[in-house]
Amino acid sequence: FGYLNLQGQVVIPFEWETAEPFREGLAFVSSLNYSGFINEAGRKVIPADEWDIAYSFHNGVAIVMKSATNEMSAISSTGEKLFDFIHLTPLDSIFRDDWCPVLMNNESLSYVNTQGKLMASDDWSDIRQFTHGYAGVQNVEGKWGFVDSSGSMAIHYQFDHVDWLYD
Repeated sequence: FGYLNLQGQVVIPFEWETAEPFREGLAFVSSLNYSGFINEAGRKVIPADEWDIAYSFHNGVAIVMKSATNEMSAISSTGEKLFDFIHLTPLDSIFRDDWCPVLMNNESLSYVNTQGKLMASDDWSDIRQFTHGYAGVQNVEGKWGFVDSSGSMAIHYQFDHVDWLYD
């Protein structure tokens, strides 16, 4: 795989066994000689030294995984490891509004931010991804409300169903 510009010209040579789309100026690629992120000039910028699977960057953070052990981490767009997902399973591959929904080992749901801090949570039975600073959360009675990015209840439980927030 390689990359073309809109005029059909090769801008990054076809030398990769896998090549993901660019997101925030970086793309995950792999071949026999290299796995990691490249920039839009094709330069190798974040080698996959400790992991072999990566999701796209979103708001400067990507989730990466070591497939042999299923260990997951969050990295910055400079390659710095921000934190490990210890006792947490991400429920999405990206952080939106700096939060990612997670399943904790005790089977409860919460959110983790880009610094690895968990949001204090009620006993939620389902949660949605953050959009525009709010996320839908469902209580054990089946009613939905919205929390804000501080974890405070912004709209109390009252809805039978919620979806993404739109402009």
